[in-house]
Amino acid sequence: MPGTRIKSGTFMATVLSLAVLGACAMYDLTDLETMEQNGGAFEQALFREYKALAHEEANEKDWEAAAFFAEKAQSAAEANAQGPQLPQDRDIHGPDLERLERIRHNLMAALDGGRSRQPVIAARAQAMYDCWLQEREENFQPDHIKHCRDNFNTAYFALEGVAEPEPVAEPEAM
Repeated sequence: MPGTRIKSGTFMATVLSLAVLGACAMYDLTDLETMEQNGGAFEQALFREYKALAHEEANEKDWEAAAFFAEKAQSAAEANAQGPQLPQDRDIHGPDLERLERIRHNLMAALDGGRSRQPVIAARAQAMYDCWLQEREENFQPDHIKHCRDNFNTAYFALEGVAEPEPVAEPEAM
C-alpha cells in the first residue's frame, strides 16, 4: 500500500535521525575526555562540573540536555566560560521564574568574588544552578530537581561563607 510505505519510510527516517543525534551527542562527550584545558582554576572546575552533568544526562538518554551541558563544558575548557543560564531562557513561568531570577541575581553577586577566592565551590554553585533550571523546566523528576537544588544551596551558602540553614520541619497534622 502506498500509505504504508510512506509511514514506514517516515518511521525509518525518524529512527535514523534519532540514532544520528544520539551518536553526535556521544561523540561530543567523547571529545570532552581529551579536550585541552585552558583557563584558571574556576574554568577547570566548571569544565568538570558541566562534563559530569553532560554524562548524567546522556546516561538518561536526554541528548538535548547532554549537548547543552557539553557545550557549556567546552566553553569552560576554552577559557570562555558562560555565566549561569538565564531562567527566562527555559520554559519556566510565574512565581518560580521570578524566584529563580532573584536567585540568579544573588548567585551572580556571589560569583563576582567567589570565582577567584573559591573557584571549585563557585563552579559547583553555577553548574548546579543550571542543573536546577534544566530539571525544573522538565518538571517530571522531583528527586532530580531536589538533588540539583540542594547541591546548589550547599555550594551557594559555602560560597557566601555562611552555614546552610537547617530545613524547617513540616508541622504535624492535628
